[in-house]
Amino acid sequence: MIMIRRVVVPIVILSLVVVTTSQERKAIENGRSSETSSIDGLHFCALILNEFYDKSQSERIVDVIMPASDVNEDNLHLLFKNLSGRFPNDPILKVWVRTDVTQLGTLATGRGGSGAPEGRRVLQLGYYKRTSTLELFSYNPTYPMPGEKTVIIRGKED
Repeated sequence: MIMIRRVVVPIVILSLVVVTTSQERKAIENGRSSETSSIDGLHFCALILNEFYDKSQSERIVDVIMPASDVNEDNLHLLFKNLSGRFPNDPILKVWVRTDVTQLGTLATGRGGSGAPEGRRVLQLGYYKRTSTLELFSYNPTYPMPGEKTVIIRGKED
């Protein structure tokens, strides 16, 4: 009985890990993954909320949330380098950085919020795009005032 536990239990656990890992990998490679995960290797908090791979466009879109106070050029450069390394084989990688929890409803449903429209708000966010010829990101360095700065890492913006 003890011998069976020593052999069978580890085999069952290993099988569950392999099946779960392969299912998660397939979900990420073939479409949407809505499992929230932290991004390791950063000195600030950033969570992946959602990711989607569009086969027809050969494009991965990743939604990240992080505190608005941590959105600056150095942190975004580190974040996007980390995510680019996480998805090196995707021909096109786009990352949206959200900072306002009210944006979560839009992310969860894929549609705009409901109710009466609010006055125009300035949101702190970031955007990253990597293709075979271009890599850049943009953000608002003057937040909470309106503004946008684009940082070109590689290539030339059209």
